[in-house]
Amino acid sequence: MSVKELCRSGCFSHPNFCKWRSRFGGMEPSDAAKLRELEAENNKLKKLLAEAHLDIHALMSVFSAKRESVKEMVEEQQLSERRACSVVGLSRDSYRDPPQPDQLTRDLGSVLLIFHTYAACSATNAFMICCAQSFLG
Repeated sequence: MSVKELCRSGCFSHPNFCKWRSRFGGMEPSDAAKLRELEAENNKLKKLLAEAHLDIHALMSVFSAKRESVKEMVEEQQLSERRACSVVGLSRDSYRDPPQPDQLTRDLGSVLLIFHTYAACSATNAFMICCAQSFLG
């Protein structure tokens, strides 16, 4: 069976087959299964990372709202800084020294973009390549 006939019977294009073959050319079906498991684990880790990133942003917005509340209490209602922080539930150190994001935190968005770029090929495509190799092989 030729490659074009295989592509026609599998309902995928010849260029896709060439991309899959270049990526998964020397793999055995067991390797493809391992790859599928690794991709699934990678997707879970990406979701956890994204959730953690959202949690960080949520906490930062809450803390910034608390800081603004303390600032308003001190300036408008003439409360002491200690009393305003106690009312809001923010430590005085946190009020005085807001957290500064480090370089890793700032680059988190670009890291997520890189993960999403390299995870474009799904496990289904890897499985189709292994099936195609078994037909050709």
